[in-house]
Amino acid sequence: MQEVQQYRQYVRECVRLAATASAKDKLILLKIAEAWEQQAKIAEAASKKKPGGKSDGATPTP
Repeated sequence: MQEVQQYRQYVRECVRLAATASAKDKLILLKIAEAWEQQAKIAEAASKKKPGGKSDGATPTP
């Protein structure tokens, strides 16, 4: 679950940066945030499928 938390931290950071970015950069940062959120969901689902809910340590990138 630690990687899920890390991915969600990346989402928050992208959203924070987007708040003060130019319109063009804001769109890019929000798309990156969406990709990190998707990775968090994938990692969360994968951790629930493994015995004990532990991840195998693999860290996929968006």
